[in-house]
Amino acid sequence: MEKTTTQTTPANHDAIARCAYFIWKKEGCPEGRDVEFWTRAEAELEATLAPAARAAAQPMPAAEFALARPMSGKAVNSASAMSAKARDRGTVQAARA
Repeated sequence: MEKTTTQTTPANHDAIARCAYFIWKKEGCPEGRDVEFWTRAEAELEATLAPAARAAAQPMPAAEFALARPMSGKAVNSASAMSAKARDRGTVQAARA
């Protein structure tokens, strides 16, 4: 069986180890098949995470990008001011009713 070349970081090492453990338990805790379970765990996690990684790698449409980027400085202050004005208008209108 060929070993995969997935780069292992401490975070995904723990995820792979956890997954391999559950595969090992499911298989009845056999001895001497640790590499097999590790490789299966890597493959399972890769299959699970690959669609999300592909989606994250896709460029974001301009309209979504405009909505997703954080507002900065003056824009934040004017947005806060606008929401305060709207809130005050709502309070005044509610008092009139």
